[in-house]
Formats: sequence, structure tokens, C-alpha cells
Amino acid sequence: MATSETTKVKLTVGGFQLEYEGREAFLQSEIPNLVLIVDKLVGSRLAIPVTVLQGAIVGSLSAQQKASALIESLKNELDSLSELGEEQQLRMQMTMERMAKAFETMSNLLKK
Repeated sequence: MATSETTKVKLTVGGFQLEYEGREAFLQSEIPNLVLIVDKLVGSRLAIPVTVLQGAIVGSLSAQQKASALIESLKNELDSLSELGEEQQLRMQMTMERMAKAFETMSNLLKK
């Protein structure tokens, strides 16, 4: 094309849209720079939300680790309480058996 002819261009980058009608020389010299600038703008607009998301991910991982540690601690505590309960039940059963033997012995003595 000759430099005196008009050229039409429609360009979309991200949410940015550019329409140009004019000299081809302008397109060749300025559009590459404009595309780079628009690309950087679009990238910088995305960089902030990505940073926010990364912070949220780190925070949620930390919260998840704390929750897992708390759950593990509670499980251990429950297990130890369960063991104490079993031990107390065993002691109570032994005491009841001793009492039953004592009553049986007293009953036998009273019968004689």
C-alpha cells in the first residue's frame, strides 16, 4: 500500500478496544508501542487482584493448618478422656464385684 492511502484497523486487547482509520505509516510506527502500553495496563489491572488472591490463599492455608492442629489436639484429648473413662469403668466393675462377693459372704454367714 502507498503511504497516502487510508487504512482501517480495529484492535481489542483485554477490555480495551481501538479503532483507527488513517495513514499506514502511523500504524506501523505507533500501534506496536500502543499495544505494549495497553497490554501493560491490562496486566497491571490483573496484578492487583492476583496479589489479593495470593494473600487470601496464604491466609486460608494458615487457617487450615491451625484448624487441623486444633482438630488433632481435640482428638488426642478425647482419646485420653475415653481411656480414663474405660479405666474408671473397670475400677467400678471390680468394686461392684468385690461388693457382690462381700454381700454373698455375709448372706452365707447369716444363713449359717
